[in-house]
Amino acid sequence: MTGTQPYSFQRSGETQYLALHDMILDDGEIAIDGMATNYTRDWRRSVSFIPKGRSAQGWVTPASRKNAFTALYFEPALISEELERRYTVTNPAPFLFVRPPPLQAALTRLETLLLAPNVDEMLAESVCLVAALEVFGIQSDPVGVGLSERHLKLVDAFVADHLADGISVSDLAVLCGLSRFHFTRAFKTATGTTPYAYVTTKRIDRARELLAESGLGIEHISGGVGFPTSAQFRRAFRARVGCSALEYRRLRRRIC
Repeated sequence: MTGTQPYSFQRSGETQYLALHDMILDDGEIAIDGMATNYTRDWRRSVSFIPKGRSAQGWVTPASRKNAFTALYFEPALISEELERRYTVTNPAPFLFVRPPPLQAALTRLETLLLAPNVDEMLAESVCLVAALEVFGIQSDPVGVGLSERHLKLVDAFVADHLADGISVSDLAVLCGLSRFHFTRAFKTATGTTPYAYVTTKRIDRARELLAESGLGIEHISGGVGFPTSAQFRRAFRARVGCSALEYRRLRRRIC
């Protein structure tokens, strides 16, 4: 969040900078070395990118409203590691206050996650990666083939053995010898779903078994299938099953 007092800023360009803005200015300007000074005042739902090595400076007087921005900082090496090849764009150009739908969607999702009381690490990792890769237009690349049956069995066994633990995309990608980016795309090609959605479904499936077959409390079950809090578990359970965990337990006991 930002206030309404004027302020100045300066970036030295030590990392890649990607931001989603929700701001309106009464006045201000921003300059990136090598580019003309920008005087845009309506920054609402716009995206800016400043690559590593490019400095920026400016000042703003925010309008009297709820102004905010969400920023992601990342190293260029992250992208090359994930793509397992060089950038398609060796020196990506900076841009200011544009509104490409894929980047807006990815950064809006990140913004929502950061405002949530509890953040699922696997989901946050996936969203940050997609946002960073979108800068380079990677999403338009051919998807390629899915994972082999052996890889899918390895993933399935790992998830089953670690439901109570924090499972990351990295954990699953290592099993298949792929980068997180390539694993995520190959996994969706093979299964029709994302790694995060797959793991969450497995957790809910196990929770349904425990609700039906045991007298364990909701807190115990939610932790046992890997949810950080019972509130997060309850939301995920209702979203996927269509009723609360307690309602599901009562229904199963009446059936049995």
